[in-house]
Amino acid sequence: MTYARMPITTIAPRTQGIASVPIASSIMRASILLAVLLLPLQLLGQTTGILAPSRVTDFSYAGISGGIPSASWTQCVNTQCAAVTTAACSATASQMNAALQNAPDHTYVLLPGTVGTPCHFSFTAAQIKFTKGNVAIRGGGANATFLAFSGNGVGCNGNTSVFCAEGDTSQYWGSYVAKNWLTGFAQGATSITLSDTTGLTAGMLIVLNQCDTGRSGSGCSGTETDNGNAFNCGDQYTGTGCSQSGPDGGNGTLSRFMNETHTVLSVSGTTVTLAEPLSHPNWALGQSPQAWYIAPISNIGIENMSIDGSGYCASHVPSCSDYGFWGVEFVNASNVWVTGTRWTNNYGHIIQLSDVSHAIVQSNYFFEEQYSDDMGVAITNSSFLEIDNNIFEQQLVGVVCEGPCSNTVVAHNLFIGNCNLQYNDRNGTCSDGLGSAIRPHSNGTDEMLIEGNIGTQLDMDKDHGSHLFNTFYRNFLTGWENCGINQGATLSLCGTAGVKDFLTNTLVLASLQGRYEAAVNNVLGTPGYHTTYQYTTGLDNHAVYDVGASYGSAGPTPVPDDPIVGTTLMRWCNWDVVHGSVQCNNSEVPSGISVYPNSVPTVCTAGTLGTCPASFYLASKPSWWTSGVPYPAIGSDVTGGNIGQVSGTLNTAGKYNGSPALTGSVWAGSSVSVAWGGHVNANPAANCYFNKMGGDPAGAGSALNFNASVCYPSGGPTPGPPSNLDIIVLQ
Repeated sequence: MTYARMPITTIAPRTQGIASVPIASSIMRASILLAVLLLPLQLLGQTTGILAPSRVTDFSYAGISGGIPSASWTQCVNTQCAAVTTAACSATASQMNAALQNAPDHTYVLLPGTVGTPCHFSFTAAQIKFTKGNVAIRGGGANATFLAFSGNGVGCNGNTSVFCAEGDTSQYWGSYVAKNWLTGFAQGATSITLSDTTGLTAGMLIVLNQCDTGRSGSGCSGTETDNGNAFNCGDQYTGTGCSQSGPDGGNGTLSRFMNETHTVLSVSGTTVTLAEPLSHPNWALGQSPQAWYIAPISNIGIENMSIDGSGYCASHVPSCSDYGFWGVEFVNASNVWVTGTRWTNNYGHIIQLSDVSHAIVQSNYFFEEQYSDDMGVAITNSSFLEIDNNIFEQQLVGVVCEGPCSNTVVAHNLFIGNCNLQYNDRNGTCSDGLGSAIRPHSNGTDEMLIEGNIGTQLDMDKDHGSHLFNTFYRNFLTGWENCGINQGATLSLCGTAGVKDFLTNTLVLASLQGRYEAAVNNVLGTPGYHTTYQYTTGLDNHAVYDVGASYGSAGPTPVPDDPIVGTTLMRWCNWDVVHGSVQCNNSEVPSGISVYPNSVPTVCTAGTLGTCPASFYLASKPSWWTSGVPYPAIGSDVTGGNIGQVSGTLNTAGKYNGSPALTGSVWAGSSVSVAWGGHVNANPAANCYFNKMGGDPAGAGSALNFNASVCYPSGGPTPGPPSNLDIIVLQ
């Protein structure tokens, strides 16, 4: 397709907890206006004294500079938009598409509907498609504007989807014109040199990658052989390689899964200035690094509505030909967002981000999907994403990295009821295995921050390759879910099993793949279930941690246990149920290793836990943080938490026993007693789920009513003025 380059927003690190209106630049008609935001790196200092600079990046670059911008935009009122806004809940998908195509820049198309007078739209074989940037589609609220989709889907990047936004797809991870990357490999660098920059201009995205460890040359020939440290690998293990199933070739460039996707600030000859610093410490000329370009579609939002996809596959059978209906597909895009939405019964990934840089998925409610292998938010070949303050209910996995996924923040979400009930109804797949809240599933899932979440488990899995330099901070992970309340039910979170007792660990760091990770100030495990601190060989379903153990392989050769996972793991001041106390142990700090060591922390220590930063990506409490919810909500330095445990014997039929719930409440006759050392409060998403939506501790039941404006201040981010900006305008 021919791509008309749209206005872009340059990227600067976040300096305030509140959102601010970004200073935008445009490449339009014959003029070029580039606003360059020059700010010091301020938030990288929040990890100083805790994490070694070589093992961490500046997470404040994730998301959109200044936050979601559309709160400062005006409503589109031209003829096409008015036809949608004033329609008596009868606007067609074609009318909505015409409104989006003709809306002036920096406006939103308003769909009708109020809480008192809701609007219900029904579409058959239809799609809402963005063909230009700088526009949002906004409903009256997730309990006011309802969209239902059925029938055959409409194509988007080879799939079908309800909403589609795709930039120039002539280049993508599977087919692109490669440029050799010659100089500028240091972590933190913003200036690189390429062999050729023909066609590259400011505002485009540039994807940087290199061959996996042991490979080199333009075709990445060679064998992926363990280097004993940061082993970047995707090949199936046969004595060399690392993974159970081999690389996921459908979601990244084979043998080049390590990548970062940056915004280009300027191009001078063959020198390219990046808007964000390089994050990986292991870029190397010997691994034949390359670059390729994306002309993105930019500044697109989907806001404040409820979307139902139950009509996609009415037959409810495993062979349903409608598999692949994504909810939203962003492809070759930048500065995009989804906020204030409610999703039910989708038959595919709800949010799919492919070749995307800078996105926000915030303050949404995701309920169920209707296929076993689909997830809430799925990421492929993307960087600088922010996924925070969402509720994920009854999903096998809430957030998954199907392909390379770097410099991404997943924070302050609630994950509950980790099984897909509708698919279980057809296939019985919900079983004794624990579903994951967050699952890095591919080589190239690096430099992520997973912070402040409430859920079951983080699974740095063994399936498709390595995960390096990820940070887990202030999370509450149970490593277990209750089956008792569902025993005998037609739809059960545990299938026919009476207990969850397979891979029931809070943090799974797979052999040969989960190296150089950092777990700091988390609260881990379930009282009455976990009895072992860790296992490094075999399989212990009652352990808090899996540290490099091999737990089975479908490949021709079993993947061996990996002691390097343990020797490179940074664990500091986590609270776990086995010890019943905070563990700030020098022996769990990899200070003596030769490659990427981490010194024993000098702040956030056993004697001074009050010095732990509230966040590794926010400079202050964000605007969407609910009044009355402590900030930070979770951590070994937090006291007086309001999340306790439903008392009684675990997995008792008809009971919620063992589940986390708000203290002072009663569930099925069982009271909630203080647990987890008082270190856990309901984060804003959990507070919304329990206090506003009436959700139960098992995450069972039907979809709940949701409206972001009821749960969060202003329903989400509220812009404020940017500060401390030095602006250079090139005319």
